Amino acid sequence: VLVVTHNREISRIADRVIELSSGEIVRDGAPEAGKAPIAELHW
Repeated sequence: VLVVTHNREISRIADRVIELSSGEIVRDGAPEAGKAPIAELHW
């Protein structure tokens, strides 16, 4: 499943995050703070 969002909070539950800036990949990997349980997500 691919999720595209501007909400960085959602990235906390992802296995992999690909960050773009001006159409270029600037980061590709696990969430910076590590993967969080979905119960900790605040919309």
